[in-house]
Amino acid sequence: MLASLPDRGQSSPIGVVLLLGLTLTAAVGIVAIGGDAIRDTQSRSEIGQAEQAMSQFDARAAQVALGDSEAQTVSLGGQSGQYRVENDVGRVRLIHENWNGTDCDDCEDYASFDNTTDDGNTTILYNETLGAVVYESDDTEVAYQGGGVWRRSPEGDSRLVSSPEFHYRGATLTFPLVRIEGSDGASGQVTARVNRVETAEDVYANTSETYPDGSTELLNPVQNGNVSVEITSDYCEGWRTYFEERTEGDVSDCNGGTVTAEIITLGTQGDFSIIGGESISVRGQDAGHSLDSLDLQFRGDSASDFNNFGWSMAGETGDKRIEIYVEKRGGGTNCGDPVRTVVYYSDNDGDNYHTWVLDENHGTNPFEITCPAGDEILDVDLLDSSRTFEYTDAANHGSDDLLTFDNYDQGTFNSTEDLSGHPADPGTTESTGDEEPVDLVVQHHFTMMDDMDVSIEERQQGNAGLNDQSVGNIVYDGGGNVVTYLHVTENRVRVELS
Repeated sequence: MLASLPDRGQSSPIGVVLLLGLTLTAAVGIVAIGGDAIRDTQSRSEIGQAEQAMSQFDARAAQVALGDSEAQTVSLGGQSGQYRVENDVGRVRLIHENWNGTDCDDCEDYASFDNTTDDGNTTILYNETLGAVVYESDDTEVAYQGGGVWRRSPEGDSRLVSSPEFHYRGATLTFPLVRIEGSDGASGQVTARVNRVETAEDVYANTSETYPDGSTELLNPVQNGNVSVEITSDYCEGWRTYFEERTEGDVSDCNGGTVTAEIITLGTQGDFSIIGGESISVRGQDAGHSLDSLDLQFRGDSASDFNNFGWSMAGETGDKRIEIYVEKRGGGTNCGDPVRTVVYYSDNDGDNYHTWVLDENHGTNPFEITCPAGDEILDVDLLDSSRTFEYTDAANHGSDDLLTFDNYDQGTFNSTEDLSGHPADPGTTESTGDEEPVDLVVQHHFTMMDDMDVSIEERQQGNAGLNDQSVGNIVYDGGGNVVTYLHVTENRVRVELS
């Protein structure tokens, strides 16, 4: 007897169970996915609100830190995350390498310093913690630090939300450092109160502090070396991006949470000693003929004064060499005697050279020794447009060897020189016997040298020498990647959360 088959119009109990299982699974998945999406949306919304609240906090804190208000109160909202104040996170250091203009290959690298000590050539001008006000939710942070607002993702990447109080314009760096004090924490509906602790305490310029020599004050214009702003922070990448966008100096990668923005200073400006053995630095010249002044006044200190006098200033960069040489040959009466002035330049380490000569036989209107009130004085204005150099081989016209690059016999004089490449140049090729104004020749070759350290040498007969009152003056315009003036202050505020 055949078993009866089930009615095809009726549902199988097993099928019903399977169908219900699939439906419930899909529903649970939809609810789970939807819940994740809602939570992600809610989290993004809260982070966005925290950014807005922290930007408002930034504006109010700046009023207090920079002296416009004694205190401010800010509502930070009611996000689900946590707010906290930390006074020992982040660090800023202001470092001046080669502040005294002395090259020092063996000097300790500033990066190895962990306090305010120095090695005589490099010094840390400032070294303090920044502190921070931090909002954290789901491993994302929004923080106020150093006068700016930063956001850090769970992966550790950070970006700028609101700019810090750091301004670099026209060779002037203004950096009012904002430091946070406090240790509160709060959640829910949070209110922050910002109170002033200290405003505009001078870091640089600061006449009450000195460099390591104990006498050189921290004054503008800044001369010699490199000034570096170093930030150690959990938001290092954000600081690095900001420095790259706002400065023209070298900005390092973040290394261990530390980024450094290095900006060269303008070098020696104004008066300098021209006694043998001294040196100056020429750094950060603007493009073109930026040299505005190069005056020399020599004063003898003995009866023989300028007998067989020789003096030079010389510098080199890579294969480039320059020397400006002034000499008085022989003894005898010096008052009214002309001197020989030579500009020497080589761009291949002396193998070939160019020389420009101004004396009684070459060029026009040579410099002369004068004797006002019985004192022998030699004034040499190397930017004098009324005098002209002659392009000629100085080695063929009785010049003694140069004091620094004394290799006339080793090199070969180039019979031509191209004076072009800068806006003020005549754009011509000079040949032996051609003449050009003194200022043009000196400005052109200084521009060709870029940055350099210049050594000063002196030769006299017997006990003769230069009086200590002998002085030079150099002034030149700085380019877009130099710091001439530093205005750095410390501003402290205390933050209380409730």
